[in-house]
Amino acid sequence: MTKSSYDSLIKHLPVIIGNARDMKAFTHKKTDKLDSEFIAQLALNKMIQPSRVFVKTQREFRSYVRLRLILVEKRTYIKNEAHSILASEMLHLKGVLTDIFGKNGRIILSGISSGKDVNQILGNLSPTIRKKHNQIKEILDREISQSSVYRLQICLQLIKSLDDEIEALEKEILIMPIVILTMKWTF
Repeated sequence: MTKSSYDSLIKHLPVIIGNARDMKAFTHKKTDKLDSEFIAQLALNKMIQPSRVFVKTQREFRSYVRLRLILVEKRTYIKNEAHSILASEMLHLKGVLTDIFGKNGRIILSGISSGKDVNQILGNLSPTIRKKHNQIKEILDREISQSSVYRLQICLQLIKSLDDEIEALEKEILIMPIVILTMKWTF
């Protein structure tokens, strides 16, 4: 049963959502007609353990949080791919920056992927990071393959896009009505 049909039906009649695995344990015959008759008998004899059904606002809240988790996991996967690309080119920025996807790290990665000169990249960094210019220059003063540059560009675009979507989703979550996580049981 879909959530929308459940929401429509519950307004007019009692609805029980049972776990299919529990009902399957009672019978091994598999036809819709036999199953429906058997399930009706189980329901009439109160032998179906109702599953937990959250109210609509709680389900929506949970789906937003689940989607945010999925997006964060995808962003992490792509960041790991970017780390792998940098490592394959011997660009070990982790030793110089605490977070290569922080403000200064993104300036460096953007500079690398757009083919900027090392001095141009260094000029855009914050004063505290510019103090490490010798270390950064030593790391960035090497040839990078076109395929790595292209793959890094794609990773940075995807990370930016996911960052934007996660931020928008977080704003939506914050403006949702306060969801009290009490369970609504329907019998």
